Amino acid sequence: MCLFFQRFQPQFVLNLFLFLFSFDDFNLVGRKLKAFYCNGWVVGNIEYFNTALNEYKIEFEDGTSDYMAPSDIDNVEVVVLEI
Repeated sequence: MCLFFQRFQPQFVLNLFLFLFSFDDFNLVGRKLKAFYCNGWVVGNIEYFNTALNEYKIEFEDGTSDYMAPSDIDNVEVVVLEI
């Protein structure tokens, strides 16, 4: 086992592992989505998740970009195309 983890109690290591790998918000990064705006549907890619804003940065194919909260992706007006 790594010397780093040998210094800590097993419960701490387990909590650290669960903390690092329990963020579901990051699993959409790199996916393609389709969003409905007032001028119609636009397709874009999720570039990254901003932890300070708690929102995704979306780059659309028409050159525009937007930030969306995970709750905005409702599969009605904002649809993930590739899972």
